[in-house]
Amino acid sequence: MTIRDEKITSTVPQSTLAGQLTNKTVSIEVPKDSAQFRMPPALHVRLHDLLDQQDRTGKLTAKERREAEALVALVDTLSLLKARVEAASRRQGP
Repeated sequence: MTIRDEKITSTVPQSTLAGQLTNKTVSIEVPKDSAQFRMPPALHVRLHDLLDQQDRTGKLTAKERREAEALVALVDTLSLLKARVEAASRRQGP
């Protein structure tokens, strides 16, 4: 992973239709402030509502469970991306 001109570039494996793995280079723009790697407030509230409901009732519908799992995956992805951006920034210096 490299960071240059406020973009992250990383090569990731990708499956082809024939089942073979190839490498694909992905570039995304990153915010200058790593604090921006946070879940949007509305999604944060929704996740906590679902978790509170699960705590209160002990259950969620299948749809609510999938939604909660997707939101948790988003939190995990944002945290990982933030950590990687910060680590790459430290390696490259100011």
